[in-house]
Amino acid sequence: MKEMTLEDFKRVSTDILKDVDTFCREKEIHYSVGYGTMIGIIRHNGFIPWDDDIDIVMPRPDYDRFVTEFNGWSNHLSVISPELDWEYYAPYANVYDTRTVLVEPRNRHKTEMGVKIDVFPMDGVPADYEVYVKQCRKIDLYKRILAAKRRPIKFCIQDRLPNVMKVLSAKILFSPFSYKMIQKKIHAIAVSSDYNHSIYVDNVVYSPYFAKRHLKSSYESYEEKPFEQYSFKVASGYHEILTAIYGDYMKLPPEERRITHHNFIAYWK
Repeated sequence: MKEMTLEDFKRVSTDILKDVDTFCREKEIHYSVGYGTMIGIIRHNGFIPWDDDIDIVMPRPDYDRFVTEFNGWSNHLSVISPELDWEYYAPYANVYDTRTVLVEPRNRHKTEMGVKIDVFPMDGVPADYEVYVKQCRKIDLYKRILAAKRRPIKFCIQDRLPNVMKVLSAKILFSPFSYKMIQKKIHAIAVSSDYNHSIYVDNVVYSPYFAKRHLKSSYESYEEKPFEQYSFKVASGYHEILTAIYGDYMKLPPEERRITHHNFIAYWK
């Protein structure tokens, strides 16, 4: 296998998004770029220079259609998600290029997945903020269990962090619980509020930002924005969304924080 350069990785990731965009337009499935990709499309017209991944979000009804209908549409792309395989380690979907291989040393759970983009469902959440926070806390616990189960013990030891013993203890404590059991608990909480009748929404299955819900109206229309050599969809309420998560999202972070947080090696097959 031949190791991919960072530019190769970004190009393949962008091409995956381009194909997903084409599929979604054909099937009338709604999506928006999200998180760092949303900042990138607004602030940089492409990747954040020190970032290397792509995130998109979909309303739960569209997400369910996407994971059900996408496989078989492309001869070199595949989607994997807990809804298709309850033993999958991530509580959201990935679309990956089958011509590539992605090696993640900190992931004990092996898959045949290659270069990928993340696809997150946006679920309806309770209007009562305290009820919503309790929901987030429950899912956060299950996410921590998944993270502990997927992480090799050797990396827990090497990190020498204050929470190493907590992680090791969690691996032992939760070893009887399968990925399937945990994934189904996360899913049950996530879909407990009907999306179509909710005022607020959130990526509760795996949001990197705790209890940052948004008005559903922020995701009910979309705009085209340039990203690298293409253009993709972004929720029209991007200003409200990004402000709620990041504050002044147009301001560049300090130099020392302009680093990638991903740890993997990608190869061409």
